Amino acid sequence: MCLDVVNWMVGRISDVAGADHYYNNVNQQDQADCNAHGIDYQPCVIPGDLQSGHRRHGDLMWRQFYNLTRVGVQGLYISMFDEFNEGNQIAKTAETAAWVPTGSGLRALDEDGTACSSDYYLRLTNDGGRLFKGQAPLTPVRPTAPMG
Repeated sequence: MCLDVVNWMVGRISDVAGADHYYNNVNQQDQADCNAHGIDYQPCVIPGDLQSGHRRHGDLMWRQFYNLTRVGVQGLYISMFDEFNEGNQIAKTAETAAWVPTGSGLRALDEDGTACSSDYYLRLTNDGGRLFKGQAPLTPVRPTAPMG
């Protein structure tokens, strides 16, 4: 039997301070409780809502990778690959407004003023996976360049 706990983060945090608050007030306690009961802890990592301007060119997502790795989770769940309508996709996304279909209501990755390549969140997810697996140093500073 597989026992694990997954926190769904969509709508719960929107910035690095929120990610840190969740780490201090939820993740640490959840991990301790799961450890005590032999349950794997596999929280959700979100890139942030692009439509609401939460991404901060990867800082929100990276902070979650950092926090969850240092708390010792057993797995990570990335939300989501292609939910363009909800704005939390990691799939290739329009770099600038010039790439966005007219009238779509979608925002581009440079919405916060920082240019990001269309595959940026895929690359960031890869680096987060390397961090989680111990293949990259544990650092709160996002190593992934927005343009790569």
